[in-house]
Amino acid sequence: MEAVQYIKELKKSTSYIDLKRTIGVLIADFEIDILKDLNFHTQWKIIENNSRKMVLTEDFELHIIELPKIRNKQADGKDRRLLEWLRFLNNPESREVNNYMENNENMKKAKEKLNTMSKDETLRRLAE
Repeated sequence: MEAVQYIKELKKSTSYIDLKRTIGVLIADFEIDILKDLNFHTQWKIIENNSRKMVLTEDFELHIIELPKIRNKQADGKDRRLLEWLRFLNNPESREVNNYMENNENMKKAKEKLNTMSKDETLRRLAE
């Protein structure tokens, strides 16, 4: 959700404190130059520009995921489930993803929905 939509939650005479936690996710199918030395998944918050010590709010974050950086990553440890889903997004037809689906019922359901959507021209256009 972009910042404008985040602020649209406010009604007249309500406080910024009333805003709900919002997390934006950007999934890039390319590497972002300024992030080249960072991990495939980075988390960002709004910080004060001069001192760079004070975070404005804990309720607004942006997560950036760069798909090319996952290609040689091992799907184990704390990032395992996230990597499995990212590989699904990157190529739901791969043998690796089919192996993940054996132990992940939600991924199986997502693949079925994707197949259904792929057959429906109107849904395909909406998804694009």
